[in-house]
Amino acid sequence: MAPSAEEIAKLIKSRLPGETSILLTEKNQPGSVLSLFTEDFKITVVGQEFDLAYGATGIAAAKDYLIGRLTPTIFGSLDDSKAAKSEVVRVTGGGDNPWAAVEFKSTATSLKGKPWVHECVIMLHFTDDGKITEAKAYFDTLHLQNHILDSAA
Repeated sequence: MAPSAEEIAKLIKSRLPGETSILLTEKNQPGSVLSLFTEDFKITVVGQEFDLAYGATGIAAAKDYLIGRLTPTIFGSLDDSKAAKSEVVRVTGGGDNPWAAVEFKSTATSLKGKPWVHECVIMLHFTDDGKITEAKAYFDTLHLQNHILDSAA
């Protein structure tokens, strides 16, 4: 049996110290987020014609993508001198269902001084002992792409 929705929310929130972004937490405290995943972890970032769309299996590939590509690309478009936060809005599923949908909301300021509000849903598949075997992320790809392109201009 997977963790309950409440346990999943608590687990994810424990990796968001002070509501810091989960990606930034992993960047600053390597292994803190990746420790939740199994060795054969599968990651998918959905997106048609989206530069950050991705799919791979294995903890090493996930780490390379999360730390080496996704985090620098997203945070490279944000003003790190301004406050940023992420929150778990809700968790649906878990318990008898090995799948759970985790809804996140992140806020920050772009390099151009514009408000950055990103909402996404990540589907997570859990083992009976609470490890994550698969994550399928549904980002607001147009929003991310626009901010990334705007910060590069």
